[in-house]
Amino acid sequence: MAPRSRRAFLGAAALAGGFAVGGGGAFMIRMGMRHSGRFLPGTMVEGVDVSDLTPDEAADMFALRWRDYLENPVVFKTPDRDWRPTAADIGISIDYLTPLRKAYVWGRSGGIFQRTREQTQAVASPRNWPIEFGFEREKLRAYLRSVASMYFQPFNDADVTVTDGGIQFREARSGVELDWESALALVREPGPSAGVQQIEVSLLQTTPTYPTSAARQLVYDTERLVDTPLVLQFEGAGWLIPQEQLRAAITIDNSGDTPVATLDRNQLQPLFDEIDDTLGFQPIHGQLNYDPESQRVTEFQSWSDGRGLDHRSLFDRVLVAARSGPPTVDIPIVGRPAERSTPDAADLGIISRLSVGESMFINSPNYRIHNIDAGSGLLHGSVVMLGEVFSFNDYLGPIEYDRGFIDGLVIVEDSTEDAIGGGICQVSTTMFRAAFWAGLPILERHRHLYRVRYYEQGGNPIGFDASIWQPTLDLRFMNDTEGAIMVRTLFDRRRQTLKFEIWGTPTNRQVEISDHQLSNWVDSPPDQWVVDAEKDPEFKEQTEWAVEGVFASLQRRVSVDGETHLEDTFGSSFTAWPNRYTVSPDVAEKEAPEAYAEWLAGDAAEEGDGATPEVPADGESD
Repeated sequence: MAPRSRRAFLGAAALAGGFAVGGGGAFMIRMGMRHSGRFLPGTMVEGVDVSDLTPDEAADMFALRWRDYLENPVVFKTPDRDWRPTAADIGISIDYLTPLRKAYVWGRSGGIFQRTREQTQAVASPRNWPIEFGFEREKLRAYLRSVASMYFQPFNDADVTVTDGGIQFREARSGVELDWESALALVREPGPSAGVQQIEVSLLQTTPTYPTSAARQLVYDTERLVDTPLVLQFEGAGWLIPQEQLRAAITIDNSGDTPVATLDRNQLQPLFDEIDDTLGFQPIHGQLNYDPESQRVTEFQSWSDGRGLDHRSLFDRVLVAARSGPPTVDIPIVGRPAERSTPDAADLGIISRLSVGESMFINSPNYRIHNIDAGSGLLHGSVVMLGEVFSFNDYLGPIEYDRGFIDGLVIVEDSTEDAIGGGICQVSTTMFRAAFWAGLPILERHRHLYRVRYYEQGGNPIGFDASIWQPTLDLRFMNDTEGAIMVRTLFDRRRQTLKFEIWGTPTNRQVEISDHQLSNWVDSPPDQWVVDAEKDPEFKEQTEWAVEGVFASLQRRVSVDGETHLEDTFGSSFTAWPNRYTVSPDVAEKEAPEAYAEWLAGDAAEEGDGATPEVPADGESD
């Protein structure tokens, strides 16, 4: 900045002085002395003696002193040129006019040369007024940033993109920027001894954060993802992800510190949904509604957990396999828990299955299957409260036609007759087994007259059965658990099985058949024939099957935490039993001449060995 003229620069320093003492022309008249319009002797400004100088002379002297500095206080030297900002460009200012004004009015007060004692003493002791320096670093910062912008060349990171046409690759490029921040720190604060400052400003090379080598590795990793198809498998089921599907799913993840080749889960989601639909199923929530009036459960659904695909885990496994193998991925399946209980179930304590009793009725005649279905259905939902006794006959009710039962072959004493309810002992036997395995005290149980073949199906031991005969013979057991118990019926006509489940409060009981003894075996007697003249000439039907007689002893041990809770034994003395056939006279004449002769003679062929109805043979023809 070129120096201004004395009057223009100071704005006539005398005017400032005149303002301070009360007015230009009047001041000159009042002074009327040899120091009029001049600084008093001993006046110093920033160490410079301005005595006897007029304000304009002093202002010109200081303007000359700071002219070069204000025109260019700093030279920034870059590799290609010098940058010479003015003081105003970079926020530097020097105020010498204000101290000159203060110095001029010093020692002048009131009328002409009227001074106080202190002022007189001050004149005898020279005083120094400092120049005021200013520095706005934000202006300097803005100037340097403006200069730096002319040199700035940004670096380019390497880049890998995936498009429909394939993998696109771009190499990295270094950038350039001016080290203006270092220059900013070197600029000194202005002061009395300030001079023009020379500062070297260097250019810096900026390095890409993602170099070409890393990008080439990313290209390799990306291509590796589609090297081979993947096979997803679970328990014999399998799904293929071909290379084309993997290629369509490739994407670059830029969310981290460096780009990563990965797969887009959204592209694979339709396949994941198909797997979930195939392998997964929803849970079945527990349900129990209890009717206090009938003391039965009117609606019951046992809970069953579901299962489903762990989508997140499968995607992670697919990604690992695509990156590093192997190409076979095990499909992760997780459980979907069901709700275990309802308010009624919780109130009664019916929250867990305690036992299952099962029997088979393979090759049973239709009437027998019908009665098993009818009788077991009447027991479904039966509830036995804590401390109460279950009576099979009471809970079943009377065996009558209007309650769904039909006629079938029944053994009464030792003869075969048509009667209602044939097959009901299959139901009582199954209920006995359920109570047995629940560890409940059995209060009443009766054997059959002879071994019934249905009750040994499925490998069940001889003597693991229970006969009933209304109203004299019953099956009874007690509920000694900590809550109510419920009977659930599961009748399966196709598999020809009957199951009773007992549900209640968990007892932690372990039940086992601790001993099973068979003794006193007796061979079965000869075949027996019943001649019926009302049958068709070719009629022949086997109504009983031969079995050996035996005494069976079945011992049960119930323990809790290894300690014996209950031990009991169930004995059964089974009578040896023959094959028994019902035939027409024509068949009897050919195959059983002795029976035919007795029939002709009018002798009533009484079958059996005197068994009484108190020990029925299942109440049916087995």
